[in-house]
Amino acid sequence: MGLLSITCLNSPLLVLLWVSSLVVIETEDQQAFKVQPRNITVRAGALLVLRCEVLRPSGTVQWVKNGLILGPQRSLPGYPRYHMVGDHERGQYHLQIKDAQLEDDGPYECQVGQSESSRAIVSHTVWINVQSEQNHWRSSGGGGVWVMLL
Repeated sequence: MGLLSITCLNSPLLVLLWVSSLVVIETEDQQAFKVQPRNITVRAGALLVLRCEVLRPSGTVQWVKNGLILGPQRSLPGYPRYHMVGDHERGQYHLQIKDAQLEDDGPYECQVGQSESSRAIVSHTVWINVQSEQNHWRSSGGGGVWVMLL
């Protein structure tokens, strides 16, 4: 805390250096996303993975579906088809969903909780769109127009 006495010296250069060093310390410890999830469309029954990679993870990483916290465990309670996969030592916390179903449709987020050295971060919201196995495409005639039949 001796740096606080710098303001008595009326030295803008010293104050600027002091502020600059504070920013460097914060960014060195701050967790951040290396890879954020992306929207995905799959057919029912498919295997899908939402990617989430975190630089310098220090808080708890978990997935959220439709505003519901799924939890930080590798096997997510109540969701036997959902697993958090990847190498946690490398900051990989991907959400894998086996045998995609229509009820998997919806918004998802990767969230990293606050820690002593870092603030919490939340990925942008992405959407999973699961298409029914009955969906298929058919030509509506000439002109290159295709229609999805539900």
